[in-house]
Amino acid sequence: MEPERRSDRFKLLLASVGGVGTLPIMPGTWASLVVIIPALLLPATSDLTMAMSFGLLAVIAVGVSMWTIPAAQAHWGHDPSRVVIDEVAGMALMLADPLALSSPWWTLVAFFVFRVYDVAKPFPINRINDGTTAFSVVADDLLAAVYGLVTLHMLFVMTQFAVLWMAS
Repeated sequence: MEPERRSDRFKLLLASVGGVGTLPIMPGTWASLVVIIPALLLPATSDLTMAMSFGLLAVIAVGVSMWTIPAAQAHWGHDPSRVVIDEVAGMALMLADPLALSSPWWTLVAFFVFRVYDVAKPFPINRINDGTTAFSVVADDLLAAVYGLVTLHMLFVMTQFAVLWMAS
């Protein structure tokens, strides 16, 4: 079934992050990788400037999600795997933390932690996304990012304690 209007086709393109969501294997992971590529490749003027940029991206991705997901659900069904704009919102929220941008290592850890929570969906993430509304589709990714940020900071603290312990 082809979308009839040009605006619907544009919404599907945005919801699938330019077609990334149509990849046959792990479309959410690929969409998250699209977000971290600038963090890994672009020299940042400061971690805070980059973090603010990713925070803005997260806000924009949430807004785009609210606008595009209803059209995507009407076309592809409830919470289709082709919709990956929600992963962009969640990954961008992870990178809005300067710790996640402090080194390529921490950026990759942030990516991995986010993907684990997004895929595993521990409680209450598993209860949030009923797939019926745009909000529920995005909310589970945002909560996965919050869990990821807590985990990222716990890992950072543990590594700092390990460094201090080994130095003594």
